[in-house]
Amino acid sequence: MTTRLARRYASALYASAQEANALDVFLSDLESLKSMLAQSRELMLFFLSPVIPPEKKKSTIAALFDRVLSAFTVKVLTYLADKGREDRVDDITEALMAIHRERLGIELGYVETTVSLDESMRRHIEQVLSRTRRKTVQCSYEQNPTILGGVVIRVGDTVYDGSVAHQLELIRRQLVAGATS
Repeated sequence: MTTRLARRYASALYASAQEANALDVFLSDLESLKSMLAQSRELMLFFLSPVIPPEKKKSTIAALFDRVLSAFTVKVLTYLADKGREDRVDDITEALMAIHRERLGIELGYVETTVSLDESMRRHIEQVLSRTRRKTVQCSYEQNPTILGGVVIRVGDTVYDGSVAHQLELIRRQLVAGATS
């Protein structure tokens, strides 16, 4: 979940990247950085550490990423370190990606099924959701045996629950309501 602070920084950085014609490279760099942070505990701890002085963080960021990330991205990271916000890189990245998806008319969806879905079924689900929501819907898929069968889909604040577990719960509620009346 992104914070208001992350959204403010993301909005300003998004506009700056657009203005500098660096948006695509910047977003790609942030995905790379996110991956690096996920793979390296030491790197994550470096960004989160309050005991490393900002000047040391800025010089380390420049040395570490100068040849790996674009000059714009390195400048942003050193700016965040200077402002003491480098520990929010993950939140800011998430907020930036959300702004980008919103501008492109893309929503994220989460699909749970008991079985693995093939590519054609996944494409079909995304097409139906896109038509229904009047936006492009990109889904991530997860197998969840606890739903017993069927499918549970979450897009934005909407949940489409066609799981067997949900249907059984509805039947149980009806039986309990019938028994108490």
